[in-house]
Amino acid sequence: MYEFGRDLWRRLTTADSVLTVAWAPDSSRIFFSSGRSGSQDVYSMPIDGSAPARDVTRDKSNWQMPFSVSPDNRYVLVLRDQRPLRILLLDLQHPDRMERLVPSAGDQGGAAFSPDGRWFAFVSNEAGQAKVYLSKFPDAGRKWLVSNSSGYNRGVSRDMAPFWRRDGRELYYVDGKKLMAVDMSPPMIGKARVLFETDLAVAGIATDGQRFIGIRSAKVPPATQLNVITGLFDNLKTRQRRPGAK
Repeated sequence: MYEFGRDLWRRLTTADSVLTVAWAPDSSRIFFSSGRSGSQDVYSMPIDGSAPARDVTRDKSNWQMPFSVSPDNRYVLVLRDQRPLRILLLDLQHPDRMERLVPSAGDQGGAAFSPDGRWFAFVSNEAGQAKVYLSKFPDAGRKWLVSNSSGYNRGVSRDMAPFWRRDGRELYYVDGKKLMAVDMSPPMIGKARVLFETDLAVAGIATDGQRFIGIRSAKVPPATQLNVITGLFDNLKTRQRRPGAK
C-alpha cells in the first residue's frame, strides 16, 4: 500500500502470490487472490494490518480472483479461472456458494460494480472479440454493449477490467494503448472517446478524478551472448605449418 501524503510504501501480504486486489468501498479492507493454499482463493484483510488475512473461499479445483466489491460490502464479483472463464457472484453472508451472473458463450473477464451498486460492467468475447458490456445488478438477464471497438484479441485476460469514476458518471477501459472513457447514465450509454494513449496498464482512478494509476512493465535489456571458441590458437598454428597455408 502506498500513502501519497507520506510518500510511504507498506507491504500488506507476505509469502504468497497475489493476482488481483479489490478495495472494500469503505476502504477498511481489501479482498485479494492468494496462492498460499496451493490454489488461488479469495482472502480478506484490514488495510491497517490489525488482523491477519482470512480465507473467504476454498476451492482446490479452480483459481478464483476478486475484482469488485458492492457498495454495501456484501457482494464480490469474482472471476473463476476455468474454461470458459466465468464471472461469479460471491455473497459474503453465504461464502460457501457462488452464483453465475451472466449467461453467455465464450470467456468473461474483469468486472466492476457501479458506485450506486445498481449496475456492473464486465468483459466478454462472446462476439469473437473481447468487448465491454453493462448489465443490471442483481438482475443480469440483459446486457448493453459499451465499447464501440476493441484492441483486444480473441482471448480475455484478467487484466482487462473496466473501472468507474467515483460519481458513476464515467466508465473507463483500455483499448490497445488507448484509455477510453464513456459517459454513463444507465441505461443510457455515451459514445466511447479516447482520453489519452499510454503504455501503462491503467487500472484505476483517484477519488478526486484527477489521477489515474497503472502498471508499466519494466523493459528487459537485451541478452548479451558470449561465444567461447576453444583451441583457436592451436588450430591457427596447425594451419600455418601446412604447405601453402596463409
